[in-house]
Amino acid sequence: PTQSVISLEAEILQVHEVEKDETCGYNATYRFKNNSQVVVVDVGYADGIFRSLSNNANLFWNGTPCPIRGRVSMDLIIVDLCNIPEGQRPIRCDSLEVIGDYQSADDLSKQAGTIGYEILTSLSRRYTRKYINP
Repeated sequence: PTQSVISLEAEILQVHEVEKDETCGYNATYRFKNNSQVVVVDVGYADGIFRSLSNNANLFWNGTPCPIRGRVSMDLIIVDLCNIPEGQRPIRCDSLEVIGDYQSADDLSKQAGTIGYEILTSLSRRYTRKYINP
């Protein structure tokens, strides 16, 4: 068996309430079907998060998938917390999982229409790296 050797998290910068029929993303590429709560996280395509993941992938909070809404922008992503009960939602400065226990680089690559190797080699130098010896 193999074991994952990477994890990547995105910090929550802002929390917003949205109402049904509001839009988000460049060119309003997502329209909310219900009232919800969204967070803005600190990663984007400048960090190696593919634009093809716009409206097409999830980040995770404690194992719960949280869909990306709108376009992946240069430095930010909007993530919908619609799948998380109100009392269990993350707050500002918490982090959502991009790659880790609930989503591998290969899982993310399938949603981006590429391969895991391209996801890993696209990650920018803007990330803080921590190397851990087992």
